[in-house]
Amino acid sequence: SASDAGGDDKTIRQKLVESGHVDVMVAIGTNFFYTRTLPCMLWFFDKGKPKERLDRVLMIDARSIHRKVTRNINDFSPEQLQNIASIVWLHRGETDRYLALIHDYLTQANESAVALKEPLARFVESMGDFVQHMETFGKSLSERNGEDEEAVSDFRNGLSELAESWKLLQYEHTATTKAIDTHAKWFGSAKLETNKQQHAAHDRFEPVSTQVRSLRKLADRVIKAASTCHDVATKKLASTKSDAWKTIDLRNLHKDLIRTPKDGDEENLRVMLLDLFKQPPYFQRQTHSMQSKFPEGKYTDVEGLCKSVDRAAIEGNDWSLTPSRYVGIAAIENEDDFDFESRIEEIQQELQILNEEAVGLASGIDESLTDLIA
Repeated sequence: SASDAGGDDKTIRQKLVESGHVDVMVAIGTNFFYTRTLPCMLWFFDKGKPKERLDRVLMIDARSIHRKVTRNINDFSPEQLQNIASIVWLHRGETDRYLALIHDYLTQANESAVALKEPLARFVESMGDFVQHMETFGKSLSERNGEDEEAVSDFRNGLSELAESWKLLQYEHTATTKAIDTHAKWFGSAKLETNKQQHAAHDRFEPVSTQVRSLRKLADRVIKAASTCHDVATKKLASTKSDAWKTIDLRNLHKDLIRTPKDGDEENLRVMLLDLFKQPPYFQRQTHSMQSKFPEGKYTDVEGLCKSVDRAAIEGNDWSLTPSRYVGIAAIENEDDFDFESRIEEIQQELQILNEEAVGLASGIDESLTDLIA
């Protein structure tokens, strides 16, 4: 509360502001400490401020910026830290540092897209073998008697969904690879020194990012359909007893394409691929986030995020150094820009943590009851 309290705290703040040494104030959200849930404030001082900034303080409200580590702990990603720092760079007129950061984001977006190609090709090839195997087994069902009709129907429905989504995946794979190659060829000789050039590069990569997101959704759809077919076949149709099931090494395909690794297991192709899918759109979003806030590549006040405040405004607010008093409230984000996939993953992680805690509590309760009975 030192940034906003009255009494002696207010007098101290007044003297600090009048000295001209208060440079930046950053409001941080809750759950950034292991032993405290309270929010905090970062104070940055600079005794060497140039004359034009001597009576100004940069207010940054970063309470909405964080990533979730556990249910009770938040932190900043490296990119979130750099984005906050870039606001300070622009405020100080260090435009070259801001442009270097955007250049880095554009480079990482391109490189991560290129890195996606090889494992994606392996996934498509392996999934092709898996689909062919499922189709072979599906044909053999008509020759087998005494099967559970409901299970057979479930398998065939799953196989139909698998075949349809697989066909779409093949088409999107070809289109995505072509888009990545075309962009990578252009990027190799592109000039990205100026803000205008970087905006053009962002716009040029947007179709690639959209293509990758679309392909990721199709890959998820194919994996789910493949998992359904495998589960029905192995659990309800005694598939392992069929000769049609033994045409390829299905165990390794299932392990690499469908199964979620347990703790201690090596990361399979499915997990690696789904992680690689996130990277190009992620760095594209970082670029868009900064360019949309500072379109001219120069500092400007952003509602709900940052504001450069002069000494008179601070005095008018009882010498308060709390950013939220000055920056206002951020506009509601357009849902089209909301990263639903990342949010769903966060929710899944939270659910997993809660389930683990529930198991631990249940075990503790059971032990306590056993001790009481004993």
